[in-house]
Amino acid sequence: NGAKINIGNSVSLGDFVMLNVREGALLSIGKSSHINFGSRVSCFTEILIGEDCLIASYANILDHGHKYDLMNSPSKTEYIKAGIKIEKGVWLGTKVQINKGTTIGKYAVVGSNSVVTKSLGEASVYGGIPAKLLKSNK
Repeated sequence: NGAKINIGNSVSLGDFVMLNVREGALLSIGKSSHINFGSRVSCFTEILIGEDCLIASYANILDHGHKYDLMNSPSKTEYIKAGIKIEKGVWLGTKVQINKGTTIGKYAVVGSNSVVTKSLGEASVYGGIPAKLLKSNK
């Protein structure tokens, strides 16, 4: 159906990990990355996960959301889509949510239960809802 999945060498997927890639979309997971138990990666356009990433249990990475306008019920068939880029060496804690249209810079850490709604810089620690800068190595 035109969906593409690229998985690098030594990638590890835990039990019950869900990879959903729609027609015409691209999911790429870089070498030596690990996606742990019960995580979900749902790709309608493009999700790029870099090398040496650690994604803890029950993380959600979604490059789309249901279309809505507050005057009608949310659509079950129309979506707003924007790619996600998770750069090299990123660590996502348990139950982290990564939303569409975001980039997470290399070696960043996102604390458990955080929701990423905008792009995050590299070599820094983020946490909360929405995820905010907690500590930077710069």
